[in-house]
Amino acid sequence: MITDFLELRKKIIEKEFASLNPEQRKAVLQTDGAVLILAGAGSGKTTVLVNRIANLIKYGSAYHSDFVPGYINEEHIAFLNDYLAGKTRDHQKASSLLSVDAAKP
Repeated sequence: MITDFLELRKKIIEKEFASLNPEQRKAVLQTDGAVLILAGAGSGKTTVLVNRIANLIKYGSAYHSDFVPGYINEEHIAFLNDYLAGKTRDHQKASSLLSVDAAKP
Protein backbone atom coordinates (compact mmCIF):
# COMPACT_ATOMS: atom_id res chain seq x y z
CA MET A 1 0.00 0.00 0.00
CA ILE A 2 2.87 2.39 0.77
CA THR A 3 4.45 1.94 -2.65
CA ASP A 4 1.03 2.38 -4.28
CA PHE A 5 0.59 5.68 -2.46
CA LEU A 6 4.07 6.96 -3.37
CA GLU A 7 3.61 6.01 -7.03
CA LEU A 8 0.17 7.63 -7.15
CA ARG A 9 1.51 10.81 -5.57
CA LYS A 10 4.24 11.11 -8.22
CA LYS A 11 1.84 10.38 -11.07
CA ILE A 12 -0.71 12.92 -9.88
CA ILE A 13 1.90 15.65 -9.44
CA GLU A 14 3.48 14.84 -12.82
CA LYS A 15 0.04 14.99 -14.46
CA GLU A 16 -0.60 18.41 -12.93
CA PHE A 17 2.57 19.78 -14.54
CA ALA A 18 2.39 17.75 -17.77
CA SER A 19 2.08 20.89 -19.91
CA LEU A 20 5.66 21.86 -19.03
CA ASN A 21 8.66 20.62 -20.95
CA PRO A 22 11.12 18.35 -19.08
CA GLU A 23 13.50 21.15 -18.07
CA GLN A 24 10.66 23.35 -16.85
CA ARG A 25 9.15 20.43 -14.90
CA LYS A 26 12.52 19.72 -13.29
CA ALA A 27 12.73 23.34 -12.05
CA VAL A 28 9.12 23.30 -10.81
CA LEU A 29 9.55 20.05 -8.88
CA GLN A 30 12.86 21.08 -7.29
CA THR A 31 11.73 22.34 -3.90
CA ASP A 32 14.95 22.34 -1.88
CA GLY A 33 17.09 25.43 -2.21
CA ALA A 34 17.32 27.97 -4.98
CA VAL A 35 16.94 27.34 -8.69
CA LEU A 36 18.72 29.45 -11.30
CA ILE A 37 16.67 29.90 -14.46
CA LEU A 38 18.55 31.25 -17.47
CA ALA A 39 16.61 31.33 -20.72
CA GLY A 40 15.77 33.58 -23.60
CA ALA A 41 12.73 35.74 -24.08
CA GLY A 42 9.46 33.85 -24.45
CA SER A 43 10.90 30.56 -23.25
CA GLY A 44 8.60 30.17 -20.23
CA LYS A 45 10.56 31.57 -17.27
CA THR A 46 7.49 33.21 -15.76
CA THR A 47 5.47 30.04 -16.30
CA VAL A 48 8.11 28.08 -14.40
CA LEU A 49 8.12 30.56 -11.51
CA VAL A 50 4.33 30.61 -11.22
CA ASN A 51 4.11 26.81 -11.35
CA ARG A 52 6.97 26.40 -8.87
CA ILE A 53 5.17 28.62 -6.38
CA ALA A 54 1.92 26.71 -6.98
CA ASN A 55 3.75 23.41 -6.39
CA LEU A 56 5.32 24.69 -3.16
CA ILE A 57 1.95 25.86 -1.85
CA LYS A 58 -0.09 22.87 -3.00
CA TYR A 59 2.30 19.93 -2.55
CA GLY A 60 5.42 21.21 -0.80
CA SER A 61 8.23 18.67 -1.02
CA ALA A 62 5.87 15.76 -1.75
CA TYR A 63 7.27 14.81 -5.16
CA HIS A 64 10.69 13.80 -3.82
CA SER A 65 9.48 12.66 -0.39
CA ASP A 66 9.08 9.10 0.92
CA PHE A 67 6.83 10.31 3.75
CA VAL A 68 3.47 8.54 3.96
CA PRO A 69 0.90 9.85 6.46
CA GLY A 70 -0.04 7.20 9.02
CA TYR A 71 -3.74 7.57 8.30
CA ILE A 72 -3.55 6.56 4.60
CA ASN A 73 -5.78 3.56 3.93
CA GLU A 74 -7.26 1.66 0.98
CA GLU A 75 -10.14 4.16 0.70
CA HIS A 76 -7.62 6.98 0.21
CA ILE A 77 -5.73 4.93 -2.41
CA ALA A 78 -9.02 4.29 -4.26
CA PHE A 79 -9.85 8.00 -4.13
CA LEU A 80 -6.41 8.93 -5.51
CA ASN A 81 -6.78 6.39 -8.34
CA ASP A 82 -10.14 7.93 -9.22
CA TYR A 83 -8.62 11.42 -9.00
CA LEU A 84 -5.78 10.42 -11.34
CA ALA A 85 -8.28 8.91 -13.77
CA GLY A 86 -10.40 12.08 -13.70
CA LYS A 87 -13.39 10.39 -12.07
CA THR A 88 -13.41 12.89 -9.20
CA ARG A 89 -12.30 16.51 -9.03
CA ASP A 90 -11.93 17.07 -5.31
CA HIS A 91 -8.65 19.00 -5.59
CA GLN A 92 -8.64 20.05 -1.95
CA LYS A 93 -8.93 16.48 -0.66
CA ALA A 94 -6.27 15.25 -3.08
CA SER A 95 -3.77 17.95 -2.20
CA SER A 96 -4.36 17.43 1.54
CA LEU A 97 -3.59 13.72 1.14
CA LEU A 98 -0.53 14.31 -1.03
CA SER A 99 1.18 17.39 0.39
CA VAL A 100 4.32 17.24 2.51
CA ASP A 101 5.54 20.40 4.27
CA ALA A 102 3.55 22.65 1.95
CA ALA A 103 4.26 26.36 2.20
CA LYS A 104 1.58 28.56 3.68
CA PRO A 105 0.14 30.87 0.98
